[in-house]
Amino acid sequence: MLKTLLERAKPQLLEALENQKLEYPNLAADTEQKLKSIFFVTDLPYGTFMDCKSLWMQSTKTLVDSPWEFFEED
Repeated sequence: MLKTLLERAKPQLLEALENQKLEYPNLAADTEQKLKSIFFVTDLPYGTFMDCKSLWMQSTKTLVDSPWEFFEED
C-alpha cells in the first residue's frame, strides 16, 4: 500500500510542521492536508514544495533544492 507524503515525511519536516501549528495554524493545516492527500513527490504543487522548503530550513538550518530530501523512500 502506498504511503502519503505526510506518512513518508522525515522527522525534521514533521517537527517543523508541529512548531508551525502554534504560530501559523492555518498555513500548517493547509500544508498538512496537502501532504495527506499526495502520494508522489512529482505531484507536489510548487507552493507546497516552497512551504516544505521553508519548514525544512527552519528545522535544520539547511536550504535544499530537491523536494525528495523531505521524504523517506517508499
